[in-house]
Order: sequence, then C-alpha cells, then structure tokens
Amino acid sequence: LPSTLDIGLASPTGIEFGTQSQFPPQFKRALFVADWAYGRILAVHLKPRGASYTATSELFISGRPLNVTDFAFGPDGAMYLITGGRSTQSGLYRISYTGPKLDEQPKSAAELAQEIEAKAARELRRKLETFHRQPAATNTVGALELIWPNLGHTDAWIHHAARIALEHQPLQTWQARALSEKNTGIALTACLALARNGSPEIESALLDRLNNLSFSSLSETDQIRALRIYEVACARMGRPDAQMLSAIRAKLEPLYPSSTWPLNHRLCVLLVYLQSPFVVGKTLQLARDTDKAEDLMQYLFYLRYVKEGWTIAQREAWFDLLAGAERQQGARDYYSVLKRVRDDFVARLSPAEREALKPWLDGTKVVSLRLNTNSIPGQFYREWRMSDFDLTQPLRGRSFSNGKAALTKGQCLLCHRFGNEGGSIGPELTSVGSRFDRHAILESMVDPSRVIDDKYRNTMFHLKNGSSVTGLIEREDSQKVFVRENPLSESLVEVRKETIIRREPSSVSPMPLGLINILTRDEILDLLAFLGSGGNADYSAFKR
Repeated sequence: LPSTLDIGLASPTGIEFGTQSQFPPQFKRALFVADWAYGRILAVHLKPRGASYTATSELFISGRPLNVTDFAFGPDGAMYLITGGRSTQSGLYRISYTGPKLDEQPKSAAELAQEIEAKAARELRRKLETFHRQPAATNTVGALELIWPNLGHTDAWIHHAARIALEHQPLQTWQARALSEKNTGIALTACLALARNGSPEIESALLDRLNNLSFSSLSETDQIRALRIYEVACARMGRPDAQMLSAIRAKLEPLYPSSTWPLNHRLCVLLVYLQSPFVVGKTLQLARDTDKAEDLMQYLFYLRYVKEGWTIAQREAWFDLLAGAERQQGARDYYSVLKRVRDDFVARLSPAEREALKPWLDGTKVVSLRLNTNSIPGQFYREWRMSDFDLTQPLRGRSFSNGKAALTKGQCLLCHRFGNEGGSIGPELTSVGSRFDRHAILESMVDPSRVIDDKYRNTMFHLKNGSSVTGLIEREDSQKVFVRENPLSESLVEVRKETIIRREPSSVSPMPLGLINILTRDEILDLLAFLGSGGNADYSAFKR
C-alpha cells in the first residue's frame, strides 16, 4: 500500500489531532506530529482521496533545542508539550492561540462532492474489512459476491482490503475462479491471494496464468504486481521445474532493463533467481548508469548470488561499482552491509578468479570518510572541565568558519557525520542542536561516558580463559559473535559463544576522553555555536 505522506528523516514521538484545540480551523483539523531528533512539531493536513487520504505538512513549531517527547491538548484548548530525553534538562511549554476567532470557510461544490465520494469509498473498504476473519460457512457465497468485483478496484486500499477478505474465505470456493478470471485487474489480485495461500500442486497452473499475460499492455503498477506474484509463488510453493523456469525466463528477460527503477529492482531479483545468463551484464550496466546509493546496494546485493557465468572483466566491474557505493554517504549499517556483501562475493570466487583479481582483493576496502579540509589535529592545550565554562551567557558573535574548522581539528569528523562529510561510527551531528542544548553538547565532549547512546555502546565479553573482549557487535550467528574493537579499523574479532561466561554493556564510551583538550576556549565556544546552528551561517550566534 502507498504511504500517506513521506516527511523524511525523523524520530517520531507523540501525535495528536487538533480537534480539541482552540486553534484556527485549519489546525483544528490537522494531525500534529512531534519529531524528537530534529526539534520540531509538524502540522499534517489530511485530504480524503478514495478509501484513504493524501496529505501535506507544514512546520508548526521548531527550536534549537526542542527535543519533544510528547504533547497533548489541555481543557483550555492549548497545546502542552514536554521536552527532554538522554539525561537532558526537561521543559514544559504551552502553545495557545490569542488571535481573533476564525470561522470555518464554506466548502465548494467540488470539495463536497469529493468528500461524499471518498466517504462512500471508505465505507466500502470498511465493509470489506469485516471479512478479515474466518467466516461462518453460510456467509461464504454472499461474501464472495462483494469481494470478487472489488479485487479489480482502481483504489489500492479497496483491492487490498478485498484480497485480505478473499484470503479468509475457504480456498476451494475461489481457487479455480482465480485461475480462470478474464479481467486482468481482478485476476492479478486473486492470483496474489492464491500464491499466498495455495498448495504447491497448483503452482504450475498459477505460473502459466502469469506467463500468458501480455506485459506490454499492463500498467507499471500491474507489472509490479505480476512480478510480485512470481516472487511469492516461487518462495512459498517451491522452485519450479526446469521447463517452467525456462518459460519464465523467456517471459521476463526481454523486459529487462525497464525504464523505471521499481521494475528494474524486481526484475533483477527474479532474473538472478531464474539464473538468467543475461542478468550479470544487464545489471552491471544499470549500476554504471546510476549514482543512487539505493540502486547500487540493490544491484550489488543480488549479483553476489550469481555463481556462474562471470567474466574477469565483469568481476572487476563489480568491484569498481562496490568502491563507488562505498564512497556514497550512508549510516553505519550501510557500510557494514556493503562489507558483508563484499565478503560473500569474495567467498564465491574460484581459486583462478582469486589470482586474477588479487589487486582488487588486496586494495579494496570500505571508505566511509570524506573530509573537505586538510587540517591536522592540534597539540594539547589544557584539560577542560564543565566548571571552566559559563553557559548561562548567550553565544553571540561567534565565528562560523572557526567553529567549522574546530569540528575537524577536534577529530569529530573521523566518527561523526555533519552535513555531507564525515564518518558514520558515532551519532550524526547535523541536527544535534535540535535535540540537545549547549550544556548537554559540551558535556558529551568533556565527559563522553556520562551519557551513551545505546546504539553506539560497546559490549564487554568476559571469557572462560580469564580475558575479555570489548567492542561494538558487528553481527553474530548461532556460534560466533563478531566484534569491532577499534571503530576505525576494518578488522573484526571472532568470539566463539561457547567461550563466553557473560556479556555486559560497557560503561565507557567509544569516544576517547580528552579530544576537546586540543581546542582553545574560543574554538570550543565557536564549535558549540556551529553545532547549534546545524551549519547555518545565518544562525543568530554568528551575528553581533
């Protein structure tokens, strides 16, 4: 199903409709969404569309910091919100409207007609949803009379509700009908239900039904639905026989590559599964033609499953593309997944291929750091303490350029990303001023171990031989735990689970103590202002 609204990166906490507020009409109808990480509350304006809604959003309130943890509307119609989290100072705010009373604007005839149509669609969806449970035997025929025509409904929410309802009806009452249905829209939805619920005995009939479709006459949405049925049928009913695999390959190979990335992503997965001899060359070309990290991850991820048919030139092209993917900006897991993809790819190389690709195997590594300056760390200045700073005074007249330089001089960018540069070992800093005040930010530099984000906390393993291993868990399986002791190193320590006495969270931050001690007072204050600004040179701290 489609999303109602994409608002980008966020850390959502409370949500609340403005129905009980004394706000102006457009906000009384709005859904308010709190975002802890980026210090804001958005007002989401919903508009009926079919059996669901579409939406737009606007910034209602923001602050640096305004780490909203929850909010509610009080009996006076004002919004009450609280801030805090991660051992920071909490706050209670009230937001009220003091302007003139505004009346609801009358709706146009077109808007009223659209609302009536949308209400009818929602009622139909809800009626279909009443069948989302096992039916009484006497209700099956009546249920199918409502369900079946709506399997081909143009509204995604309605045909989805109809499919789920169909899956709750006895399979023998609709299996043959699904395979013989002439209406393509109805057939696709019914066949997906059949792929999810049918037995392996009908797999060939189901796949024949798909192979007889004219893909060129289908919309992109219906093509994606058909490809999804192929996937689900093969995954749930078992790998088809060689003759059927050949027939599916003949059907899908001419479609690849397609003109859109959603189709290409699905076709790539299926053609790798089908062991198409053309999938390596076509997919490598698609990967060369894109600069999107999502595409590179998709194509590199699935090409590693192709065991045969590679040329040395194609293997080299794969490593080239991997190096390009490693230069993209991403979160920590992005780079760790790329490394595992590389390890799996290398594990499938033959001895002859390993020898031919030796330069690539020796020289390729994950590159998660890009700095735009050649500044080098400074010398020890003094051991700073919180008591050395009076943060009750505003940070006015600070230097944007010096604050940015201090970010590099203090080695922050080795582990943290700010904007489009830096590493991914520690928390992202671009929005740190939206969720933490300058006292909390400075405290994390002076005493990194006081508050540790659990996502970045090391684990200590106590072993039976009396030794211990401390680091970040990269991954683990049933027998081993793979631990990164040095966050700046690619090497992992393998700890066998049978040797572990106990594991416990480390109370020591991965961030070394004393990094701030190479900065002067002014550099620290400029850095605090720079972090608080989110990289915005117009931030008031940089103006006298």
